[in-house]
Amino acid sequence: MNIRRYADQKISIKLSIMYVGFLSISIILSLIIYINISRHILIEKNNSMNTEYLYALENKTYNILDSVSNGSRMIIGNNDIQEVIRDEHRSQLATNQSKITKGLVYMMQAMPYIQSIYIFDNYGNRYGCDKDYIKTLNISNIKYAPWYEEVKEKDGYFVYKLNANHIFMGNKNENAVSLLRVINSTVDFRSMGILMINISENAFKSNSEKIDSE
Repeated sequence: MNIRRYADQKISIKLSIMYVGFLSISIILSLIIYINISRHILIEKNNSMNTEYLYALENKTYNILDSVSNGSRMIIGNNDIQEVIRDEHRSQLATNQSKITKGLVYMMQAMPYIQSIYIFDNYGNRYGCDKDYIKTLNISNIKYAPWYEEVKEKDGYFVYKLNANHIFMGNKNENAVSLLRVINSTVDFRSMGILMINISENAFKSNSEKIDSE
């Protein structure tokens, strides 16, 4: 009887060990599956969040560029600006400067992300409005700007260039996106000058920070 009882105990112990073993394996497999599923869900969620973030950033960036483009059309169609840069003899230079500056200041107030606006006529004159100070060209004439010919070829259509503002002295460390376009006469459609609108890189950084905080 003792031998049989001992044998039964051994079988019971073996079954218990096997049960614990199977249970442990099941738990381990379940954990592995759970971890993999959780990781997959997390990756998908992160990818979805990244996609939404990029879409939001792209949308805000497009809105800025589109607003500046619309604003540039208002500038080149402004009667005072058209009259001033058409005046070859510059009979009232101080008054002309004041007229253009007033229009540019209004535009910059309406679009706070604009850093500066400059107008170059065909007679070597420069008009501008800048949040820092009116800057001086580091080239003798706007015609020597690296992007000048490309802008002229567009014949009034806008072009966006990175750091086109580096034609100014002391601007090498200032990154900006610049809208450039020829100013054509509203009377005879001849080319009368070049418009440059500079958007500070801080405007785009600010958009990124706003999305992060949302």
